[in-house]
Amino acid sequence: MTSLYLKLPYVIQFIIVNVIGFFNDRMKWNKRVVELIPFYEKQDFFPIDKVTRKKIINDNGMTRNKSLCVENFDSIFNDKYFTKDLFTSGTSGQALRYPVSQEYLDNLWAVYWKFRKIHNVDHNDWFVYFVGKSIISVDKNNPPYWISSYFSKQLLMSQYHISSETVFDYLNKIKESKVKCIHAYPSTLYLFSQLIVENNLIELASACKIKFISVSSEKLSSHQKELMEFVFSCRVVQLYGTTEGIINAFECEHGSLHIDEAFSDVYFTHVEDNKYKLSGSSYHNLAFPLVNYEINDEVLFFDNYECSCNRKGRVIKEVLGREDDYIILDNGVKIGRLDHIWKDTFNILEGQVVQYEDLSLEFKVIKKLGYSKKDEEKLNSNIIDKLGSRVIFKIEYVDIIPRTASGKLKAVMSYVK
Repeated sequence: MTSLYLKLPYVIQFIIVNVIGFFNDRMKWNKRVVELIPFYEKQDFFPIDKVTRKKIINDNGMTRNKSLCVENFDSIFNDKYFTKDLFTSGTSGQALRYPVSQEYLDNLWAVYWKFRKIHNVDHNDWFVYFVGKSIISVDKNNPPYWISSYFSKQLLMSQYHISSETVFDYLNKIKESKVKCIHAYPSTLYLFSQLIVENNLIELASACKIKFISVSSEKLSSHQKELMEFVFSCRVVQLYGTTEGIINAFECEHGSLHIDEAFSDVYFTHVEDNKYKLSGSSYHNLAFPLVNYEINDEVLFFDNYECSCNRKGRVIKEVLGREDDYIILDNGVKIGRLDHIWKDTFNILEGQVVQYEDLSLEFKVIKKLGYSKKDEEKLNSNIIDKLGSRVIFKIEYVDIIPRTASGKLKAVMSYVK
């Protein structure tokens, strides 16, 4: 479907995006979501009878990690509560179809709107979204590289066209649109900020008068944050969470990363010193309930830390990992966060992208038993949809993908100097 969409005329793409935006806005902003926002603002602990809950979700060990969920999908899935599917590949390259309930979606958006409200942003504010999904063909070499979604109040900008040659077009469009809020992956917005500096566009960035910037899905480093805030003269705050709803944490007015204790039951497993590995149980998704689910992210944790904002709950000092290299296309465009390539490739156990000095790409793949020619065709299609028809790549099937010294799989590796 993505390949067909990308071949359509821009006006048809615009209509499709706005139809989807209409239904998405009804999902993200409804009566139940509005009712839940004050509950999360109070940061009360979720009033649930855990014994009853254990009976409902039948904690039998099948949901401890992604591999077990994939293997036991039919046993875990409860169609009675099903509303829609979400998809995730995380940092491993292994795709997971994650069915969710309406109650899960309502709680997810309630914590998100609560986060925005803390920073004086509301439902009527438009956002610039630098999106990882393909909304414009990567082979397109002239603007627009964006689509306005009026019902969802989003100026959707393709992250796959950002370069020295296009940065002025992007920035000028943001200024003309008068949109004052931005959301993006840290790697994407950091690259955009670098290009603004390199092309002497600081004054134009300042003229955009951005009032709020949020980032998520990757680690936000101090040097990234410093540059973004310098370029846009605006504070950058972060959200941290998982598609599976195992944890949601938000940055408050004082810069602390608070866990939404009412959203999920988060566990910390000590690794060393102040480093902990995360796992947890979802509170709100009976369509695909997860118990003691390991996400393998590691954090530095404040024990008994009390933030000056006086909110209850635990505070994370720093999220470790979630950092990948960029890849570079032949037109100079840099792209980070390539997880969308793997998200619907369900017969791949693990995947890694490697770029060599000649800009060629190698996709290392560990196959599952059910892997077929159809899966390979799907992966090929995803790669071309995301990176364009000119990209030179090969798929290499392997038995094992080496880990880093800390034991983690690095999703993207680059040897380009």
